[in-house]
Amino acid sequence: MKRIACIAGALLLIATPYSGRAAGDGDRSGFNRHWYLQVQAGAAYTLGETSFGDLVSPAAALSAGYRFSPVWGLRFGLSGWQARGAWASPASPYDYNFLQGNVEATLDLANLFGRFNPTRTVNPYLFAGVGLNYAFNNDEAVALNDAGYTMDNIWSDSKAFAVGRMGVGVNFRVSNRVQLGLEVNANILSDKFNSKKAGNVDWHFNALAGLSIRLGKSHRKAAAPAVVPATPVKPAERNRLPSSRHRRLPSRSPSRSVRTSSSGSVRRISAKRSSQRSVRWSIT
Repeated sequence: MKRIACIAGALLLIATPYSGRAAGDGDRSGFNRHWYLQVQAGAAYTLGETSFGDLVSPAAALSAGYRFSPVWGLRFGLSGWQARGAWASPASPYDYNFLQGNVEATLDLANLFGRFNPTRTVNPYLFAGVGLNYAFNNDEAVALNDAGYTMDNIWSDSKAFAVGRMGVGVNFRVSNRVQLGLEVNANILSDKFNSKKAGNVDWHFNALAGLSIRLGKSHRKAAAPAVVPATPVKPAERNRLPSSRHRRLPSRSPSRSVRTSSSGSVRRISAKRSSQRSVRWSIT
């Protein structure tokens, strides 16, 4: 169990430095609700009294999930394959099979502590839920029990168990629709799961690697905020006298010019007449 805890801690440590990095268009994107499919495979470990290697078995899972917010989602899955138990002394391992249906809530840690960013490379998550385990093909344990290794909680044919489960994982973005992931989960079952009586619950762990494919667009371009045009404000009119440099000089009266020019013409005519008179007197 300590090894499983170390693996879970390592996943979080790997994800922490990268989950806060934002891409260029992350802050300008809106979240879209969407479905996704996930397939996983790896190894399982059923807690027991013998060595770790004797209790490791293959595991696989197929899930469908729905993200209804940037932080929260639901995942529905079918997992299982093989579990392994062992009689401690002398060491006598035995195998049995199971299928388990799961329903769990998922929590996106990167979006919980940061902004929604659909192009973030690393996205750690937590999940917790319940399940129903259907175990079968327990013939090897039944044979050991019949040989004198009294297990007390032996079962034959098949058996159903209620399950509580929790786990941690991290997704690595490959494209807008594809993610690669690592996950570790723990399942709590009845003491009868491994056919041996220990007086406490049985623990079954899985370490899985997987591929997730989104079935719809996970984000959209956020609409630009509407720009309300400002209402022009007319400046208050000010009653000011024009300054001296802007005063218009009074125009010269046209009548005065006419009078001046006309008086000059009269003087020239009078002078001409007087000169004519003097010529006449001189002739006479």
